[in-house]
Order: sequence, then structure tokens, then C-alpha cells
Amino acid sequence: TVGPGWQSPWKLPPEEIRRRVAWQSGQIVLHEEYLEDALREIERYTPLRFEFAQQELRAARVSATFKVGDVEAVRQHLRDRLKIGSRQSEAGTIVLMPLSKLAPADTAREHIDCLTNDSCRRLDDTVDVRL
Repeated sequence: TVGPGWQSPWKLPPEEIRRRVAWQSGQIVLHEEYLEDALREIERYTPLRFEFAQQELRAARVSATFKVGDVEAVRQHLRDRLKIGSRQSEAGTIVLMPLSKLAPADTAREHIDCLTNDSCRRLDDTVDVRL
């Protein structure tokens, strides 16, 4: 027997429904997620792993829409919107740090990689997922 309060129907807002089913159309939709949680979701769709050079970056909030597996778009968003730089370690892990901590060569290389990589795009170019 189920007691009072154990079951209660609720209605999700349309935005939440779109966010929850976005993966079916190849999208990851984040809304005010902690960066740590957002990156764990992104890691589900790529063999690459993220690492934080400074623990306080974990608590940054991120709202964005990404194509599943598009790590370069994630890195560009972090750089452009949150001022969080990244570099790939020798082990292949993407290390995140404040832009001010990156060496000039690292930021220049990222910019060139993005210019030659068709998967890089600004978030303004994303398409809203409609149900």
C-alpha cells in the first residue's frame, strides 16, 4: 500500500521536457547547471575527460546547448562566456583553468584549432530543439 504523499502527479514545464529529451536529437541542453555536473553529462558522449586545475571552477554555472560529442564547442563556450581556458594534457585529459593561468602559446593554439575545426561554432548558431 502506498501512503499519502508517496505518489503525486506533476506537470513539467515545456522547457524541462525539451531539456530532458534533447539527447534524442543529438543535443545536450544545460540550464544553470554546475560546471562539474554539466561536464559529467558531456563526458557521457565522448571518450575525453575533463579535469579541474582549480576546485572553485566546479561551482561555475553554465547554460548552453551543445551538439552531442562536440567538445570543441564546449571548450569555446567555456573560454568565451566563462573565461575558463583549457589545454589537453599528455594523457589526453582536458584540463580546465582560468584563462589568466594559461600560457600565451596555449591560448593561441586553441584559437587556431577552432578556426580549422568545422565543429567549432558560437552558441548563437545553435538551433532550438522543438517537440
